[in-house]
Amino acid sequence: MKKINLLIIILLSVFISGCISLDINQEIKKDGTSSIELVYDLSSIIDSMAGSDFDDGFTFEIPEEDDFCLEMIENNPSIISDCTSERLGVYKLYAEYDVSEHLTIKNGLFSKEYIFDAISVFNFLELLEDDGETITQASLSEMRMLNPSLSYNIIMPAEIVKADVGRVSGSSVRINLFDLEREEQVLITAKEQNYLFVFILVGVFVLIVFFVIFFYIKNKSKKSPVENVEGISQEEENSKKYILDYKNSYSKDSIKEALVSGGVSSSDADKYISKYY
Repeated sequence: MKKINLLIIILLSVFISGCISLDINQEIKKDGTSSIELVYDLSSIIDSMAGSDFDDGFTFEIPEEDDFCLEMIENNPSIISDCTSERLGVYKLYAEYDVSEHLTIKNGLFSKEYIFDAISVFNFLELLEDDGETITQASLSEMRMLNPSLSYNIIMPAEIVKADVGRVSGSSVRINLFDLEREEQVLITAKEQNYLFVFILVGVFVLIVFFVIFFYIKNKSKKSPVENVEGISQEEENSKKYILDYKNSYSKDSIKEALVSGGVSSSDADKYISKYY
């Protein structure tokens, strides 16, 4: 009796509609690299077919839990960094992938935009060697008859402001892989505010306003001497005191000369003398 290995499960799944699921989680980083987690869930197929016999002499036996991981790592040593199996039929693969060719970064004064082409996921999937079987954009139409669950979750380095397809939530967008079947380009745009530049700009503006107000008040105080509670300026108050103190001792001309030498204008000196002498 021959054994059907794990890869044959995918071919047999045509008779077990909806029993395959693949979740692709890709985190795009600012430097143009990305971390990818692929979660294969074949548990429903394994549960449905365990112990089944087939007319042509094949027998399906439950595979060893680590077979899938070992085979994927051996076939893709430069791509897959790790593979784990939480339970039989559920496998998580981890990889690092350079997306710099598919990521456009636009720097502005107030913000930075990251524009990523989601179609590039097929470039990554085509790199995976699985006995010649892999998911391509062209194969999606053929896979529809299997009714698999193919989910692609992209995490951008900033909050997403626009996505051609998918459901956006903050910095992530979840896409049904079948929505990419006929697309040549699917752009995901995220925007990051340049808060440092904004803070600097606001700080400069505040300083400018401060100095404008400071010099305005300073110049105004020179032009409009401070008045006391009686409604007269400090200059007049000082002149009044001087006149009252010395009017019995000096003539008007002498007092005027003293006031002018102290900074009082000639006209103001005449006014103060006529008022208080």
